[in-house]
Amino acid sequence: MSKLVTVFKTGRQFSGSWDEALVLVAWRFQVIFWTLVALIEARRAMRGRRLDRLRLPPVKIEPLLSEERITQTIRLIDGLVDRLLFRSKHRCFYRCYAAAAVLRRWGEPLVLNIGLRNLGSSVRTRGHCWLTLNGCKFYEQLKTEVLYPFAMGNTAGDIAYWVNFGVDSGIMRHRTDCSN
Repeated sequence: MSKLVTVFKTGRQFSGSWDEALVLVAWRFQVIFWTLVALIEARRAMRGRRLDRLRLPPVKIEPLLSEERITQTIRLIDGLVDRLLFRSKHRCFYRCYAAAAVLRRWGEPLVLNIGLRNLGSSVRTRGHCWLTLNGCKFYEQLKTEVLYPFAMGNTAGDIAYWVNFGVDSGIMRHRTDCSN
């Protein structure tokens, strides 16, 4: 069956064994399933303006995924969010919530961060969501520590809130590691 339809439409040939192809297809189905579940939960919370009820799943005891598989998972989730929510103004929220929900199930203790800026000013309040892993930004390019310098606390569900009361002076890019 052409290596499980080229391993579930990855767009590239698969040279491994049938067992490896089955494992890869099963992994892709799990990521798609848990991403859809997370997107439905996040959408319900956004529609009802009830982000306070949103909870991330508990973290498994030991990480189960390699770095390469984590990158593949993030890419798959990004693709699903882009295709399903292309009209949404809150894609970063949906992408981060889905990624945290999926990867926490496989042992990565990700924290969802929600930042708001321009609070209390006459301009529209703006926001951004990003993930952190052990206090370091996780697949994030924005300089969030400048945009959202004030921590407002965490929920029991590992969601952190950040604010910036001033008007932002532009979005700066930097490396995604923790060395700066």
